[in-house]
Amino acid sequence: MGMDETSTNTQTSVSKHAFFDLSNVSPLVFLYLLRECYAHETSSFSFPIPVIRLLLLNLELFEVELQIFYILFEKFHALQQQLYLVLLNNSKVGPAILIARCLYILPTFDSYCDGFSHLVLSSLCRFLKLGKNNEDLIEAKVCAANLFLDIIGGTVTHDEGVVVKIVQVFDFDLTDIDKVMRRAKTDGTAKEVVGKYVDKLIDLQSYTTAVDMLIHFSIRECGESFLLKMLECRQQKVAEKWATYMGKSMLCLLVQQYVDQKLLKPAYDIIKKNNLLCTEEASRKRCVGILQKQELKVIDSLLNIWEVAEVALLPIRTKIVCIDIKLAC
Repeated sequence: MGMDETSTNTQTSVSKHAFFDLSNVSPLVFLYLLRECYAHETSSFSFPIPVIRLLLLNLELFEVELQIFYILFEKFHALQQQLYLVLLNNSKVGPAILIARCLYILPTFDSYCDGFSHLVLSSLCRFLKLGKNNEDLIEAKVCAANLFLDIIGGTVTHDEGVVVKIVQVFDFDLTDIDKVMRRAKTDGTAKEVVGKYVDKLIDLQSYTTAVDMLIHFSIRECGESFLLKMLECRQQKVAEKWATYMGKSMLCLLVQQYVDQKLLKPAYDIIKKNNLLCTEEASRKRCVGILQKQELKVIDSLLNIWEVAEVALLPIRTKIVCIDIKLAC
């Protein structure tokens, strides 16, 4: 039995709904049915006995929340699997375009918006890895690029995390955005539009999203000042990601900043990871030298603590020896 036959015959709880066949289902109906499925799963769901016991025993709220989070995560994973199977069974209908259109409507679903957005995007991401229906994906990229422009233009509202996922899952580029802008007869270029959005993110100190956008769209306009801003805001991980993308000169600058701030361990790790040993020999030696000194200081401190302990224990040992002598007599 082939993959197509297996997927077509696969039955899930979602398949009982009308949207198991997507050929005549609109995005709005699709989302309403998905919400009903979610509500049905919630109403039929009961807390396991360990969680009830935690509630009854009035233990720490964090432990209860952790248990509930685990349960909700399992539920999300189950729904993602079911939705993935639905997309798989409808690979010829154009699931990528359908999901792109659903993302236009999802902000009207209020509290469901973020959760359902991540749900449909993660399911679509799994489906796209199979490489089916490339024509659907080509059209979906243009649709997603149009959605992206509407989001950054304020027409459609989505969380930053969802925006990043839309860009990454549909994998559209500046060419796709330019195509949409030409159709709409919008002034400017895609690179300028994305650049303005990145500037806005930087002003809001959303450095992670800004770096993700710059890397995805292969934009290298931001320079040393951007790196220094991230370091000032203690965004070391994002700064390292950006420096790695920009190349050796930016990595060298990051290493120098780390050394100046006495952040020697991360500086040495970057040098070693990115093979900067030749070009940054001075910084490397400085890092190694200071790290060795720090290790020696730690050893000295431990020895001092041991000496203090020895001195503190001396009277006790003397008493024990005296007691032993008396008992021997």
